[in-house]
Formats: sequence, structure tokens, C-alpha cells
Amino acid sequence: MPKYSPEHRSKFVVHRNQQPFFKLHGSTNWIDSIRGQRVLVIGGNEPSTIKQHPILEWNHERFKEYLSRDDTRLMVIGYSFRDEHINRAISEAVDHGTVRLFIINPLGVDVLDTRRRCPS
Repeated sequence: MPKYSPEHRSKFVVHRNQQPFFKLHGSTNWIDSIRGQRVLVIGGNEPSTIKQHPILEWNHERFKEYLSRDDTRLMVIGYSFRDEHINRAISEAVDHGTVRLFIINPLGVDVLDTRRRCPS
């Protein structure tokens, strides 16, 4: 596995007074500068793939950190709630009462009902 230096992580920042936006599974236009491959997590084994890319690992850590802050609002747009590592972070924040969840999905809050989901 290629090595990433600490300066890679030092470039990842959340700017003060700006809305944080975390792409937890990367993006089609993100390219890993060491491997020359797209940084996009699809399919199974997401947590181990995320650990291979510092930006994805950093995004997931920040996501959990922000969810744990008091009076956090999380807007979820088009997410299927099928990724256990993401669901766990959201669920923990909801259980602790630190987050208000807004779901934008054709199913509305019913997207959380596993009986109503479409097959994968």
C-alpha cells in the first residue's frame, strides 16, 4: 500500500464559518495523487477501502466529530441508509441527542424502514 505523508492530512481543513460538506465515499472527479486512481467507494468492504484513502478517513472522522457536537443538524440527501459504518455514526448521535436529522428522499423518513427498501 502506498504511503501517505502527514502533509497530505494537513491539507484537509474545515474552514471556519463555512458549511462543512463531507463526501464519505469520495467523488467521481477525485483522483488519488499517489495511485492515479479515482477515489470512489462502491460495492462492499467500505470501511477497509476508506482506510486506504486519507481524505476519506479524514472525512469520516470529521463526520463523526461534527455529529457529536451539541445542536448539530444533519441534512441527508438521497442516502439509502445501507452503509452500516455511516448508520452507526448517525445512530449514535441521534441516541445522544446531539443531532437533528433532515432526510431528503422520495420515501421520506420511510427510507429508514428496512421493510420498505428496494432490493440492492
